[in-house]
Amino acid sequence: MENPLKIAQQNQVITELSKSAWKNIAPFWPLENLIACNPLQGFENLPFKEALKKASAYFEQENLPKEIEEINRQTIKWCQAFFDQGQATIKMPNRHLGFYRSWLPLAQFDNRLHKNSAAKIKQISLLPNLAEEAIAYCLSELNVEKNKQEKLLTLMLTTLSGWASYVKYLGEWKCDDAKNDNNQIDYLAVRLAITLLIWDDAKNLFSWHEKIAPEIKSEIAEIEKNEKIYQKDLVQKLLISSKSKSEKNTKT
Repeated sequence: MENPLKIAQQNQVITELSKSAWKNIAPFWPLENLIACNPLQGFENLPFKEALKKASAYFEQENLPKEIEEINRQTIKWCQAFFDQGQATIKMPNRHLGFYRSWLPLAQFDNRLHKNSAAKIKQISLLPNLAEEAIAYCLSELNVEKNKQEKLLTLMLTTLSGWASYVKYLGEWKCDDAKNDNNQIDYLAVRLAITLLIWDDAKNLFSWHEKIAPEIKSEIAEIEKNEKIYQKDLVQKLLISSKSKSEKNTKT
């Protein structure tokens, strides 16, 4: 049996890592509220151009690894079931337990996750009951170094930013339901567990992110170059126009 103090300390570390990752997500707001939010939330400490480059690299959606696309499909499926607001004919059971604990006993019946693999089904049975412990377990099974754990959690959020934004809105702004308080940590636990089942080489997400970062910078550099060309052309036109008016006034 593991030391309860050690488990408590580990859970605290996971909670802090989760909070840091969620800082980069701007909350979703329903259109009826018309609340403006900063899309660069979490990057405010950086100069604007650097914030734009970093955020663009994290929130890149066009060239996601195929494994992440499948992880996204499965995450969306379960998010739709848990966060349903009465549209579903059959409600997801035990939603009062929170996203992770209501998902866990049902995961064994989802062959899209385990592909009827005995090893994957066993892996589901080994997942801890608590979300914080599940996150720590998945990070360990994925062999993610401690200094990269926060980055992976952040990428888990930014590669499906729409649902992450909605979960953040529920947890931090829609305060009419106490069960929303743990949605953020639960969402990360479910997302990481699905990742572990579908892509056990998820550390490759780091190399993907490192690859697209310079591509994003190159695109922004091209935009800046075109902007300078436009500005130069505009200045020349204004100078010519000003000179023409000046000559006309002189003749007059």
